[in-house]
This record gives sequence, C-alpha cells and structure tokens, in this order.
Amino acid sequence: MPFGGALVKATDVAHGSTDQVLQAGFPALTYIGQLHNGLIVADSTSGFYLVDAKEAMARLRYNKLEQELTELTLTQQVLLTPIILELNNTEYEQVLDHLDLFKEVGLVLEDFGRNSLIMKSHPNWIPAGFEEKYARATLNLYFNNPRSDVSDFKQQVVLFAVQQSVQHGQQQNTRFNLETGQSLLDDLQNADSPYQSPTGKLILVHFSKRDLQKMFKRVQKNC
Repeated sequence: MPFGGALVKATDVAHGSTDQVLQAGFPALTYIGQLHNGLIVADSTSGFYLVDAKEAMARLRYNKLEQELTELTLTQQVLLTPIILELNNTEYEQVLDHLDLFKEVGLVLEDFGRNSLIMKSHPNWIPAGFEEKYARATLNLYFNNPRSDVSDFKQQVVLFAVQQSVQHGQQQNTRFNLETGQSLLDDLQNADSPYQSPTGKLILVHFSKRDLQKMFKRVQKNC
C-alpha cells in the first residue's frame, strides 16, 4: 500500500482506516498549517492528514512535465547568448545521429562543426542560469543508455528535471500560507498517482478519528 505500514509500526494503530481511504479515492483536504519540517497538516471528514509538501510538489511537477513532453507543448526560451557544447568524436557523432530524439525533450541542437553543437534556445523546464548544465546532463542521460527508445528517454529526462526542481525548491525553503497550501492540496486531489512521489516516496499519511482515540487511549476494550 502507498502508505500505512510505517505508521502502524510507529504508533501501534490499526490501518483499516487507511484501506478505506484508498478505496474511496483521494480525500478532499482542508489546509490547516505547515510544520517546520515541511509537512502540511490537513483536515477532512475522515480524520486528519500529514502531507509531505516536497514530495507532493515533485508529483505535480512530474505529471505536468510528462504531459508537456507527451503533447510536445514545450515552450522554448531564446538565449541571448547561444551556448556551444563541445564533445568528443564519439559523442558528437551520436548526437548528430539522434538530433530528433533530443528535440523530443525540447533540446534543440544544431551542428556547429569541429565536434561542437550550438544551442540557441532551451525548453522551459530548464531554469535560467542552468542551461548548459542541464543540456549536458540530458546528453549524459543518453550516453549512459544509448539504446533507450523515445518513451524511456522522455521518462529519464522528466525524472531528472523533477529531481533538480525539487532540490532547487529545497534551497528556496518554500513556505505555504492558507491560499497556497490549499491550492497544493486541491491540485494533489486532481493529480494522477497522488499517493506517491515519482521516486516512490510517501506523500500522505492518514490518522482516522479512531486512530487518534486509540493513541490517546480513549477506546474502551471489549469485555
């Protein structure tokens, strides 16, 4: 199950309520606040939830970028100064033979001669200031697995872009208020695979009303 096992072991509460939540679908959550460690506290009719904001944003970012790549709607940002990428002989020939593959993920490269390529624009998933770093990393993804088909290569690029985006968000120390926190929860409710991050990490933990009663020993044992 995407969540429940670790919580049961840590708190010695039943996970039946978690099973019910999964069967009912992702719940409508109301934002309460954010803890210092980045967890969002949310309320619902079935109890309260802890949501890992970092992993939730990673899931939403992954879904968005995956859709853009599938629909080839990647917006290009023109570079004021084109970037020259110098490669060795083998890498240069490999890229020239697969320019269409890199174009599928928004990396539009042109032959610049003498084992070099020129990049005049970059896809919107590459943040400003990181154009060359991300372009080289994308090329390396292919060099490390040159037999990848288009679908596999896209998934690799999406996961890489999301991981970098999450790290960038950690450096910015993103904080939420009532409006932005609620917006994140609403987006998560409408997302595909909202229970786990792209790397399989936990997003949501549920505490039912009965779980809380048991933790505070308010449940009477049956005679």
